[in-house]
Amino acid sequence: MPTITRILRQRGAGSSHRVYLDGRFAFVCKDTTIARFHLLEGMDLSPEQIRTIEQARARQECFDSAMKFLQRRLHS
Repeated sequence: MPTITRILRQRGAGSSHRVYLDGRFAFVCKDTTIARFHLLEGMDLSPEQIRTIEQARARQECFDSAMKFLQRRLHS
């Protein structure tokens, strides 16, 4: 099972973090995803957990995009 070796905050990306599994870059996720799954360095992840985390990341990106659209004011 892959182990989380590092979680680094991305420069200039706000609340995004780079997650490394066994010393190799695996995926990027937001603070909310890290908090939701309680991701910590040294944690072992199964392939199913990795798939679930990546799906949650995609859902969070969709939610963030929807919130940006809703925040805009009408221009007509």
